[in-house]
Amino acid sequence: MNDYISFDVNFLGKDGSMEYNRYLKTLEITMHGAPFNANHMSGITLAKKIQQVLHNPVGHSPIHLDEINEIRLYCCWGAFGGAVSIANLLATYLNKTVRAYDSRYCPPGAAGGYDNKYKIFLPKPKNFIRKNTHRILHFTSNSVILPICRVTRR
Repeated sequence: MNDYISFDVNFLGKDGSMEYNRYLKTLEITMHGAPFNANHMSGITLAKKIQQVLHNPVGHSPIHLDEINEIRLYCCWGAFGGAVSIANLLATYLNKTVRAYDSRYCPPGAAGGYDNKYKIFLPKPKNFIRKNTHRILHFTSNSVILPICRVTRR
């Protein structure tokens, strides 16, 4: 039996992946990210999409959130913003511990890699102010900051 279950997901982008490690009981998500932005999704949207995939997987039986000890979010800026970060929203909405990075992320051993330092986020009660602050920051990042960055790179 394979230690990893791979999920066929397209919402994580062409370089993204989502795997469940049966041995460690971790959900490992790799995707592109920006501050308050996970492949153009908010943390709340990402949490909902993850739940949908876990409940309705293609090619294998569903995985219940109770079977997952930790979510490892391998993306740039996943922990940026602390209480209103993508990682904190995932921890809150999926009720799971989330490990994420607060600046650029590069896979270990990759040439020109960054100093990957992760932060751990524990589930917290849902909070109206935190949720809406994240939504505003996500909108600002996706609709204002990222387009400006694209234009200035040309």
